[in-house]
Amino acid sequence: MIEPFRLDPHGDLLVGRLAGEVDISQVPVIRDRLYRALDNQDDGLLIDLSEATYIDSAVVNLLFELADRLGTHQLRLTVVVPEGGLVDRVLAIVDIGSVVDVYRRYDEAIAALDTGSSADA
Repeated sequence: MIEPFRLDPHGDLLVGRLAGEVDISQVPVIRDRLYRALDNQDDGLLIDLSEATYIDSAVVNLLFELADRLGTHQLRLTVVVPEGGLVDRVLAIVDIGSVVDVYRRYDEAIAALDTGSSADA
């Protein structure tokens, strides 16, 4: 069974990875773990959706909530979502790119965050 959520540090960046089908039943635990792990010493949060096959509106709302909360602390939220899948279509409909930097590949996001640049995607 795929672990639906895990946290990994990457230098001063926290990486949250969502996998498989992620829905409202998992959001409270994901939110709690993220908020407990984040601190003002982090450069920001990267949410990697590369392995997510489905997200519902609760996950979408969590992404917007995270962007807002991190922004008030001058922290950055970045999302990795591969092009063309269901998750990409959902996030395009809600225009997630208007509030976060979106990258198509994890390595591109990490490279950009390490150099301090923003997404043009």
